[in-house]
Amino acid sequence: EVMNPSPMLEKIFQKEALPKIFVIMKIFSEYTGYTADDPRLYSGIITLAAPFAVCLLGRHHSLRREMPVHIPIETMAENIKQLALANLENLKKE
Repeated sequence: EVMNPSPMLEKIFQKEALPKIFVIMKIFSEYTGYTADDPRLYSGIITLAAPFAVCLLGRHHSLRREMPVHIPIETMAENIKQLALANLENLKKE
């Protein structure tokens, strides 16, 4: 559905994803100090979610074998975790 959406995607999104997104937005809003109408909140969420989405969507893709660098999943997970934590601190409203 993500790579080749059908008309069902909107129904699935409304029923399953939106409630979870609202919870994530509330958590990020409380942590960063940004309100729901502040574009920085959404930019921050996308910035933090993007590496995880790429890993999830690309983990079985044939292009992965063609990458010039092969990183063990444990190393990549630790790198992404450290970058995400640093990004969270950077996003906090001062």
